[in-house]
Amino acid sequence: MQILQTMFEGVNILQPDITTDERGHYFEAYNQNLLPDYYWVVANQMFAKRNTICGLHYQKGDFAQAKLVRVIHGLVNNVVVDLRAFSDTYGKALSVVLSGENNHQLIIPRGFAHGFGVLSQAATIVTNCDNQNIPAKERGLLYNDPELKIDWKIPFGTEIVSAKDLELPTLENIYCK
Repeated sequence: MQILQTMFEGVNILQPDITTDERGHYFEAYNQNLLPDYYWVVANQMFAKRNTICGLHYQKGDFAQAKLVRVIHGLVNNVVVDLRAFSDTYGKALSVVLSGENNHQLIIPRGFAHGFGVLSQAATIVTNCDNQNIPAKERGLLYNDPELKIDWKIPFGTEIVSAKDLELPTLENIYCK
């Protein structure tokens, strides 16, 4: 497995070494020795339809979460936003397309908001977290915050967004510094 760096320190793409033959293919999806700083305690799986946008979510304080995101089936545009108060890239967004075909995974350390948009007919997404999900500590950013300038790769007006996510604040209106 190769670990590819992104523009954000700690946000990495895991690219597996895939072995293929007449039966199909095989790859190591995770190896603790390659990522010794992480210990996953929760695994969430979600099925979502085309044009679904979920996020941008994070948890605060002691309940912050690092995540390992993988797409089992479909094509998904994952977006991370740097919320680390003293980072040079604070408030910047990054998009990474994961799919059931490329089998890449995305490591997102604590201090980032994460969301995704489904680009295929449907998708199955698995997210491993290093901390429990605590509803009282859940926070988020509005997916279409004009300051973030995120291209979700979904045609305007076709987005499917939960009522809860539509109520999230903009970057300007969160307190994370």
